[in-house]
Amino acid sequence: MTVEENLLFVNKDQELANHLLEITELSELKKRLPNTLSGGQKQRVSLCRAMMNRPKLLLMDEPLSALDPTMRTKLQNEILQLHKEFGTTTIMVSHDPSEIYRLASRVVVLNLGKVINDGKPKEILLQTTGSQKFSFKGELLEIMKVDVIYLAIVAIGQQLVEIVISEEEAKNLKIGESINVSTKAFAPIIS
Repeated sequence: MTVEENLLFVNKDQELANHLLEITELSELKKRLPNTLSGGQKQRVSLCRAMMNRPKLLLMDEPLSALDPTMRTKLQNEILQLHKEFGTTTIMVSHDPSEIYRLASRVVVLNLGKVINDGKPKEILLQTTGSQKFSFKGELLEIMKVDVIYLAIVAIGQQLVEIVISEEEAKNLKIGESINVSTKAFAPIIS
């Protein structure tokens, strides 16, 4: 089935199909087959197909996780536009703080199936203790002793950061684990 046939299979409303294809900038591709589309284009077709029945509730499980940053931002814009136009309540699973901050009106944080936090994106994502200057999450790649100090190499997105840590932190941390790093009066705090 072509992109257009895929949408019309769900609902025969040609006007709605054309409108969704226009919003997601897929109009030019409506006669193309799925195997000729990029990953981002396929994601946009999936979103259009889901919207063809004008659902009251839309569930999305990490819909943008496999996309490059440019396409991810583009699809975020399209999701916001579709939400504004159709008013569909959307429940979306995401582990990307910037995506959550941009798309969510409410955030529920789960751990092992239990709600551990609930609130507006700003309240949840910008929570701090004390007077932190910044906070980030990263993957611990390496711990090394250099003279009398310990250095932790942490991957944050596409960047690697070196952080001075205490001997006790060096003993307690494990390579590969996800850690939070924040500053308080220029002293990094690792958790």
